[in-house]
Amino acid sequence: MYLLNIQVALIFELDEQIIFTLGERLKEAQKKYIANLQLLNVPNGVPPEAPRLLFMASNFNLNISLNRVDIFITPPDQIKTNINACLNYALTTINSLYNLLLKNVVKYNWCGIILNLNYPEKIQPSIKAMVKIAPYILKTDSKGREMASLNLQIGFKEPPYFKNITIFGYDQYQLAIPTPNVQNPNQDIQNTPIEESGITILLDINNKPQSDKNSFENDFSNLIKKIEISYMSLLDELNLEGVINA
Repeated sequence: MYLLNIQVALIFELDEQIIFTLGERLKEAQKKYIANLQLLNVPNGVPPEAPRLLFMASNFNLNISLNRVDIFITPPDQIKTNINACLNYALTTINSLYNLLLKNVVKYNWCGIILNLNYPEKIQPSIKAMVKIAPYILKTDSKGREMASLNLQIGFKEPPYFKNITIFGYDQYQLAIPTPNVQNPNQDIQNTPIEESGITILLDINNKPQSDKNSFENDFSNLIKKIEISYMSLLDELNLEGVINA
């Protein structure tokens, strides 16, 4: 298993002027993280959740909307297989970013976190890996038919949290970089060698029902602890302990 990335969502009260509200703080954050900013040209009528500004740093990206910020964190390669180290890295990154950019500026409502977990398998393509786990997570009779696809999502209420788990297969292809002299290279994905296949599990937990409206820091710290515990029992909960490579 390795952690591909961590997504953190911070939802706050609607602010139609969020870019101006953040103003100088954005400049400070850009300087600290040596980030690139991209203001998006959004047409009228687009929902508040749609990003208005992209903030791109070396180890994380932010999508800033009128009522939420989504942070996508990429852990360093040397810790991607260590979930505890990855979560500590995320906690440090988010707290630093929140204090610099958002604290005492936005009115916090609730937050969530998603772990994007990859479980590589030796068999290729990924549908074969999904066929292998299907009997453990489904009771459907295929009646001799060959399985062509499988995506599963399941949600649980675990007060004060909601937990969602999504399972699907992934294939990483060895895509060749076209040479400067080749015009319009025809890259046939079906004939392209697969570099890695496996199973992706998205573990998504949020505190939307009962968040502490006054303390994002406290909520996020508790959320980190909750998702760490959930990860430890994840494969057992899905009846996949010993079935896929942990």
